[in-house]
Amino acid sequence: AICTYQLLFTWKAFQLENKAKALAEQNIPGEDAAALFPNDVISQFQYTDSINKARLAYKNRYLDSLATEEVFLWSTFKKVKENQLNLGLDLQGGMSAVLQVNIKELLVSLSENNNNPGFREALDVAEQRLSKSTDDYITLFAAAFKEKNPNGKLADIFATRANLEYIQPTSSDDEVLTFIRKESGEAISRTHKIISTRIDQFGLMQPNIVLEPRKGRITVEIAGVDNPQRVRKMLQATASLEFWETYKANELGPSLNDANEALKAYLAYSKTGETLSTDSNATSGNTSDAAKILFGEEGDSSNTETTTATDTAGKSDMEKFMAEAPLFALLSPAVNEQNMFIESPIVGYSQSRDTAKVNTYLGLQEIRSKFPRDVKFMWGAKAVGEKSNFYELYAIKKRPNSDKPFLDGSAVDNAKPDIDQKGQVTISMRMNGEGARKWRDMTEDNVNRNIAIVVDEQVYSAPNVTEPIAGGNSQITGSFTQDEANDLSNILKIGKMPASASIVEEEMVGATLGAESIQAGLLSMLTGFILIVAFVVFFYSTGGVIATIVLIMNMFLIVGIMATFGSTLTLPGIAGIVLTMGMAIDANVLIYERVKEELRLGNTISTSITNGFKFSLPAIIDSNLTSMITGIILFSIGMGPIKGFATTLIIGLITTLFTAILISSLLIDWWLSKGKELKVSTKFSESFLSNVNFDFIGKRKISYIFSTVIIVLGVVSFFTRGFELGVDFKGGREYKVRFEKPVNTQEVKQQLDEVFGGGTIVKTIGSDNQIKVTTSYLIDKNSTESDYLADSTLFSGLKSNLSETTTFQTFKQVNLLSQQKVDPTISVDIIESSTWAVIFSIIGIFLYILIRFRALGYSVGAIISTVHDAVMMLAIYSILHDILPFSMEIDQTFIAALLTVIGYSLNDTVVIYDRLREYLKERTQGISLPTVMNNAINSTLSRTFVTGITTLISLVILFIFGGESLRSFSFAMIIGIVIGTYSSIYIASPIM
Repeated sequence: AICTYQLLFTWKAFQLENKAKALAEQNIPGEDAAALFPNDVISQFQYTDSINKARLAYKNRYLDSLATEEVFLWSTFKKVKENQLNLGLDLQGGMSAVLQVNIKELLVSLSENNNNPGFREALDVAEQRLSKSTDDYITLFAAAFKEKNPNGKLADIFATRANLEYIQPTSSDDEVLTFIRKESGEAISRTHKIISTRIDQFGLMQPNIVLEPRKGRITVEIAGVDNPQRVRKMLQATASLEFWETYKANELGPSLNDANEALKAYLAYSKTGETLSTDSNATSGNTSDAAKILFGEEGDSSNTETTTATDTAGKSDMEKFMAEAPLFALLSPAVNEQNMFIESPIVGYSQSRDTAKVNTYLGLQEIRSKFPRDVKFMWGAKAVGEKSNFYELYAIKKRPNSDKPFLDGSAVDNAKPDIDQKGQVTISMRMNGEGARKWRDMTEDNVNRNIAIVVDEQVYSAPNVTEPIAGGNSQITGSFTQDEANDLSNILKIGKMPASASIVEEEMVGATLGAESIQAGLLSMLTGFILIVAFVVFFYSTGGVIATIVLIMNMFLIVGIMATFGSTLTLPGIAGIVLTMGMAIDANVLIYERVKEELRLGNTISTSITNGFKFSLPAIIDSNLTSMITGIILFSIGMGPIKGFATTLIIGLITTLFTAILISSLLIDWWLSKGKELKVSTKFSESFLSNVNFDFIGKRKISYIFSTVIIVLGVVSFFTRGFELGVDFKGGREYKVRFEKPVNTQEVKQQLDEVFGGGTIVKTIGSDNQIKVTTSYLIDKNSTESDYLADSTLFSGLKSNLSETTTFQTFKQVNLLSQQKVDPTISVDIIESSTWAVIFSIIGIFLYILIRFRALGYSVGAIISTVHDAVMMLAIYSILHDILPFSMEIDQTFIAALLTVIGYSLNDTVVIYDRLREYLKERTQGISLPTVMNNAINSTLSRTFVTGITTLISLVILFIFGGESLRSFSFAMIIGIVIGTYSSIYIASPIM
């Protein structure tokens, strides 16, 4: 019931977005680009892209208008979006960036720019080591400082006048490091808050922002980005704290009224930038005129964002109001009950979707001339109230002949939340010497007026000055909550501790590639499901039908639980669901195989079912819990796609246990209570592999030789050919590019080596007209300029393979499917986290089996088998890379596959061990242990075959239909399942 309720929000969001899309297509019809530009392919691309942007703007505006309206189950559209199942960027397109807060800058600031040579050298050494170490910057700095200054003290560097409250000249290095870590943590937290605020102001739906405090990293995911340059600039801009004088709304009342009249006249006589917003059919009729509008000859296409829905009631009244008061239709004036402008720096309120349009109007020369020359408008940083979508517009007063504030953040020494004598939450702020003097003059000139506290051109607070403030100590009062006071205090300290953030990892996924991923993922899920159901029903008859119902329930619960907990469904997540389908059948297989054994012993169907559930339960729990161990470790240590895969895997394992044990039992009981016959086999499967007696243990030496040969070949290959390391393991830039015609990868590599300076890797992906380019070009430069230069260099290198009229912008919009950038610092962390994930998985499994089976032999056999599987997979990947016609990279996705295989292999091993333990209890004198082990393997052989087949069905389907991005993962899993099954029988069992 909970899952159904939660998934209803996903359905409603999908329905409303489809409606918005239909409205956009209806109001901004597309033209026949081929007829419009018969001899110009690129113009067709540009025209189509502009049409799509116009429609996207219309769609977003329509959905924004619903943000605060109740649309479903007493929830606003904003709440509906928050409760829906989130899609990852790989499924919907967008931009992901990992930002590294610059702790070096922070330490320089805390030292008040101390130029001590040893201090500066230690900073540089720590920065160099950061790219090759998993320690945080402060730990590396402390070690480097000791090396460069054996007799030096950190207090000599950081015991400044501003820090005397916390550090004395006599403070120990440990005390100073504690202070630095505290300040670093606060700076990272402030940077996180500022970036969150910037993105919220960006007007984007559902950004995902995650803070990693220890490393000082902030991960940002934004869907639907069509201007990555703008986003990069926004994310990396250094925050600036400023204090501004303000106007009052009543002082600007006449100017606002005059501006409204001027705008009314302006719009009446000029249609610049208004064609799409005032006429819903602007793109129909003369196609050349439509093309001019969309290409910016008659205004920027972004102006289409003001288009309103044509099917809403009262549209004519709104049109009349917009015609009479175009400014106030978008900017609700700040007036009292008497309709008079209030005495406040807030002049009006606008919905988030209208703020850009208001900025455009107020920037027009005809409108700007109606206001005093020294007025400047800024928006509030946060929406008014929790459920509101409105932002306040403040009137800032500039200094004569200057665009700079009277006071900036460099004047602030400290700020912290406080409690006044009345018990109210306040903020105490302390200025430095120069700041105190300017602050006194500023407050003296503004008694009974407001001073705006501004960060990044956004007003965070505008407190009223009650009296001149001398001495530099101030108290800001207001209706603050404790959290609000903490936030504003942190903001006030920005000027004292600047910490810029640079992008160290970035991924851009085009919407086209996202749509293709969804299609490929759904196709692989559906095809895999149909084939698994067909096989299970063929093999288990009525029992197979019940297993199918249980499988459907399982998949429904997986998706519902993900939606309930706000998880994000990614392409690796879909892979996890596909894999879970194969593994979920295993529990039913264990039960039905045991029921078949009981029936062969002559028991009734009722007794056989009871015993089947009873005797298979330990194996079901053990096999799923061993996989759960690897899933939890993947989730805890993994990053990016690994975490998404682990989330789905963990949920799938839990729901598998629930449905296979409880729901299966209930359905079978219900079926039998109706007096119906329950069959768990067909004529083909009734005695399938039931009478085999193969001497597996006797053939163990052959398997040892086979495994040794593969591993030795792998070791030789590793030292001679190495691995095909993915960009996330070695750092670099990765681009996926699609051309109109097939290209020769060797020729493309030569062209790119010329512009990139060598070392370029070019591979075909999917089809002959798609390639993946990997390069380390400018990877050590963290700046927007270097990113732009890398992209433009790629374009210049590929230009000969593109149409002559392809521009750089068109290349990025049409040909560049996705791009990823990974800083070497990040790659070191990924390698470490992946290594620890494998080690912790092996340790966890060793301990679990030792506790569960209470004998060291079981654990030793299982762990040697597990290590064998990992080494065999690595060996095969080293031997076959560059031979097979698809990517065989060792990356995060491969590690996820490796750990999943470890869990699957343990499933098989534990099932055999469980049967061995059962047989050992019944073992009679004279029967050797190898004989008992062979009996255990042979008796579970049917289960091993069926589970292997169902899992391989899902993986082969994923390999064929899952798309290029999942091909390497599914291939690793296929190889791993075969190796895992082989090692359970021929390695784990004989070693035990």
